[in-house]
Amino acid sequence: MEIITSFLGKYEKRSFLKRKDSDAGEAARALEELRGSVYSELRTSEGAKRQQQRLCGPVVALTFNFMVSVGIIMGNKLVMGRVGFNYPILLTLIHYTSAWLLLAVLKALSLLPPSPPMKATPYSLLFALGAVMAFASGLANTSLKHNSVGFYQMAKIAVTPTIVLAEFILFRKTISFYKVLALAVVSVGVAIATVTDIEFNFFGACIATAWIIPSAINKILWSNLQQKGNWTALALMWKTTPVTILFLASLMPWLDPPGALSFKWDVNNSVAVLVSALLGFLLQWSGALALGATSATSHVVLGQFKTCVILLGGYLLFASDPGYSSIFGAFVAICGMTVLALAVVSVGVAIATVTDLEFNFFGACIATAWIIPSAINKILWSNLQQKGNWTALALMWKTTPVTIFFLASLMPWLDPPGALSFKWDVNNSVAVLVSALLGFLLQWSGALALGATSATSHVVLGQFKTCVILLGGYLLFASDPGYSSIFGAFVAICGMTVYTSLNIKETRDKCNQLPTQTLTNQKPKTIEDQNEKIDVNGTTS
Repeated sequence: MEIITSFLGKYEKRSFLKRKDSDAGEAARALEELRGSVYSELRTSEGAKRQQQRLCGPVVALTFNFMVSVGIIMGNKLVMGRVGFNYPILLTLIHYTSAWLLLAVLKALSLLPPSPPMKATPYSLLFALGAVMAFASGLANTSLKHNSVGFYQMAKIAVTPTIVLAEFILFRKTISFYKVLALAVVSVGVAIATVTDIEFNFFGACIATAWIIPSAINKILWSNLQQKGNWTALALMWKTTPVTILFLASLMPWLDPPGALSFKWDVNNSVAVLVSALLGFLLQWSGALALGATSATSHVVLGQFKTCVILLGGYLLFASDPGYSSIFGAFVAICGMTVLALAVVSVGVAIATVTDLEFNFFGACIATAWIIPSAINKILWSNLQQKGNWTALALMWKTTPVTIFFLASLMPWLDPPGALSFKWDVNNSVAVLVSALLGFLLQWSGALALGATSATSHVVLGQFKTCVILLGGYLLFASDPGYSSIFGAFVAICGMTVYTSLNIKETRDKCNQLPTQTLTNQKPKTIEDQNEKIDVNGTTS
């Protein structure tokens, strides 16, 4: 009897141990599945895109891009004004080079989101995005240098219809009649508010004209690649920034004046340029996020909203007097966004900011040449992140070298001579370095904004930034932009607010309409589900 009892006890003990080993195996398999899911979320382009969408929605991306845009304006004013670094292409080249170096650091630390397979996105498209981004960024700074503020604003207004037309031609994307009407009102309002010093300069007009199409295509591609692909803002920046650097280097001899090598790179100037470069990286990243979360048109309207906010802020905070027409235009743009979403923003921004239209032929050429690259740049950044698995940093890493190259090629043609003779003392060098750091942050934030929104939303953010700066100057520093500019800024801000709310509502509606069947079919098995298939002997059925 004792023999039988001891035998049964040993059997029960072995059975218990066997079942315990089976449970341990199931737990190990569950741990492996969890590890695999975590790896999929962190080390695959699809997972990185999902993480970006969770963390950087339209509101976060647009807010991030707006704040960085205001900072880059202040940084560039410091670098080009007080520091005297009057080489826009070289400054842009420094921004993208700094951004690419920061992306390389993230890549070395395994913090850069992975890029989607190259089969999903042709390299020719990434190369085109990098080239377009170089023209959009380089020509924008050159246009601002050779044109009056009013003419520059007129060129920015032209980006909005260019984006709508380009998206229809490239992707057969249409917008409703009400949005078209809203965009028209926005453009009129921005023109009334801002275009007050139109001065024609032939070279500037050529640059501005050449900039319109690249600017529109840039926003469209940035928005499209992020929304329709598995691209994140950083991944798309990583891929396209080398190309952008290449083209910027090629543009530098043609657009920058001579004398860059003689610039005084002291500590202060270098820090200023580095801060500008950091803001430039954040601007690119936030812009890419905004374009990925919204659309190219929304990004344009955001830019107009920024313009109106700056104008009205200067009027309210700093007692600036932009004029009744500018205030009226800004107010119309902001209210128009409330009523008609997009179009009134442009009208209000125009009223608020376009108060100094002065035509300069060269400046007009630069502004015209800038419009298309600027639009294409936003479009590509948004498209690659939204439709591919690109992150902002990854795309910056890939495209920045090309951008640097083209900026270097543009510098001899668009920058004035004397860069080499510039006084590169400590102060000037620090200022330029600070500007470069801000430029990196601007590029990064812009890419994030483009990836999270759209090219249109990114433009809207830029307009919003303009309005905030205008109003901020009025409220804080007693600047006097005029009543018309203040009114236009208010109008644009109101319109941008409604436009943003409409985009958020549209995004939520799309998320609510997603089919749940695919999710239920792909539901992972839990440990309890697997344990139900285990029999008493510890084997699976």
